[in-house]
Amino acid sequence: MSADENGSFAYTIMPDGTATRLDAPPDASEAPSCALLWRHIDGNDTACREWLEKRSGVPEAAVWSLLELETRPRTAKIAEGALVILRGVNENPDADPDDLVSIRLWVTAGEVLSINFRPLLAIADMEHVLRDRAVRDAGDFIVELADVLIRRLDHTLDDLSQSLDLLEEDVIDERRRHLRPRIGKVRRTAIGLRRFISPQRDALTQLASGPFAFFDESDRINLSAAANSVSRIIEEIDAVRDQAAVLSDQLSDLRQEAVGNRTLVLSIVSAVFLPLTFITGLIGMNVAGIPYADKAWAFYAIVGFNVALGVGVLAWLRVKGWFR
Repeated sequence: MSADENGSFAYTIMPDGTATRLDAPPDASEAPSCALLWRHIDGNDTACREWLEKRSGVPEAAVWSLLELETRPRTAKIAEGALVILRGVNENPDADPDDLVSIRLWVTAGEVLSINFRPLLAIADMEHVLRDRAVRDAGDFIVELADVLIRRLDHTLDDLSQSLDLLEEDVIDERRRHLRPRIGKVRRTAIGLRRFISPQRDALTQLASGPFAFFDESDRINLSAAANSVSRIIEEIDAVRDQAAVLSDQLSDLRQEAVGNRTLVLSIVSAVFLPLTFITGLIGMNVAGIPYADKAWAFYAIVGFNVALGVGVLAWLRVKGWFR
């Protein structure tokens, strides 16, 4: 299933891990007998929203959070279930990676209800996980979902790092044209990723240590490992952001150095031609009494004097260290 085909569906998962896909999520009164029922609904579907609000049996406080448009990753215990909100990388066409897509879940001992408002490739990944019989209960489901989200974050971060390495090569090779917007885009992406990934670590940590009866010791250990992986990703995001800042500073230094070199050249040219301009202006006055005005050799003498004066000024500037 592609990201743009998530839609609404359900899976029944038997004790041996066998998963069967249902084309539409069953009503609470029609749920088949199984070890775990995963309902996934499209938040943009009016009928699904109405079912969630009126017939799903989910506590009202949890329904309100599941349907909230703006969310941050978090975990909360409500009645006998857990409200879990996580975020995944937006890998839809023409989407920015830092525009993370939220996945909202209501988890109880025998059921997982998920809802999203935008397509998310991690949902399709979870279907592949179910086919591999890697999920047997709600704890396994949350652990596998966290792992899927982390893997896609890793891929996005690898792409960011590679882009930054290429930019660094361009800076070193002084191919500086249009580099600043590209570096700025990498920095903005890193900042956007960190904004939501940091609370995701806290959400996973709360899941691992929270009072949720449907998590066994193995699930808690795996969730703690997932939280540690998110911490590693946050450190890598910080490293990417710092590297982008260093490259931006280095690019600014190179530009300032180039401006300084051009200013130095102009200063040298001005220093050389200033006395020559004075002499030629003085000799070129159209008044009576200019010495040697009727001598044929006078022009060549003045040109030679100016050349000697220019060479002398250049030599003086060199002694003073202007060419270093």
